[in-house]
Amino acid sequence: MKRFIPILFTLCLSGCGKNHMQDLQTFVQNAGRTMKGQVTPLPAFQLQKSYGYTAKDLRDPFKPKRFSSKIQGQGPNLGRPKQPLEMYPLSSLSFIGTLEMNGHRQALIHTPDGHVITVTQGQYMGEDFGRITAIHKRSIDLHEKVLNDKGTWITRDTQVVLQGKSK
Repeated sequence: MKRFIPILFTLCLSGCGKNHMQDLQTFVQNAGRTMKGQVTPLPAFQLQKSYGYTAKDLRDPFKPKRFSSKIQGQGPNLGRPKQPLEMYPLSSLSFIGTLEMNGHRQALIHTPDGHVITVTQGQYMGEDFGRITAIHKRSIDLHEKVLNDKGTWITRDTQVVLQGKSK
């Protein structure tokens, strides 16, 4: 067996020594001569008619609308001191229960920073001057004062519902 390995190796090397790839080299040399690249010319550029911007004096649609100096409607009392729940958005406050003493119902409100605050009818909560008009067992009714896009104060009725137990 060991005698056949050098013979086999010699046969393999002798096959590599002859130039059997002359036809491939000839094809490669001739193939490049017939190929010529063709690039189509770019289309002619046509000048477009220019237009002047004439809306310079109009309001920029990407800037907030400024209200006129005269605001209409009955606005909130801006002179009164703010109450603790007015510094939170209404959506971040949770109504978690009620207490009733001597026929007066109070609501328990959970704030985003973990405090529980007791409120009664007539107090304010939320950033839109929401005045509590009624406290029910499962909801709180509010009248909010908001400024619409025309610069008019409007009253919006809102309700905060009792939050169920989270799992």
